[in-house]
Amino acid sequence: MRHIYLIVLFIGTLLAGCDDEFSPLVAVEISDLGINSALPQPKKWKLSTGQLKPLERWLGEHDSEGGMLLVTPPVPSLVMLLIHVNGSRSTLGLFSSAQGRWENAVIVGSLNKSRIKSISAAEREMLLQLVQEIPD
Repeated sequence: MRHIYLIVLFIGTLLAGCDDEFSPLVAVEISDLGINSALPQPKKWKLSTGQLKPLERWLGEHDSEGGMLLVTPPVPSLVMLLIHVNGSRSTLGLFSSAQGRWENAVIVGSLNKSRIKSISAAEREMLLQLVQEIPD
């Protein structure tokens, strides 16, 4: 059994290292299902053009970290649909403090593959500031 685990871990490490860098963003759509507190219904907004570059930088700084997602996580409290210049789409999921051990986890992925990353409380706060809704 230990050998199977090591093989899965090795293949996962290889695959995690094969990801292309994120293509530049053209749009980001956000659904807040209650990142800070329970909401009666999801709140949705799009990032402004000025918010895209800082988010791209954050993603670039955190792109090489993370591992394969081998468990089924709870539903993220904040979900970002990332729409890239090359036409691809990916998602980023962030969890609320009410979700316990998932609070400092971020799930980044595409249709075929997702990775889980552990981030610090400061990194989490920075990400939340980057994607906050800007009133019209």
